[in-house]
Amino acid sequence: MSDADSVAQTFDNIREWNEFGERLNAILEEVKDRIGDAPLQITGDGEFFVHPDVSRKLNEAGNEGPLEFLRFMQRNRISE
Repeated sequence: MSDADSVAQTFDNIREWNEFGERLNAILEEVKDRIGDAPLQITGDGEFFVHPDVSRKLNEAGNEGPLEFLRFMQRNRISE
């Protein structure tokens, strides 16, 4: 793989990762609008709790990317 191909692949990965994050955010906003409360809670200890509706959405076919994005956040204790 050439350097140009490697850079292009890196940008494709970043773009895909951003899309996953945007889709996760859209799911969270959709559920928040419906329930009127925060659908994702992160404790001071870094534990993640999601509303059951979020969990159901993330387990639907086609939402593997947003689910992996959330798991990445959990593994890396990203809370903001």
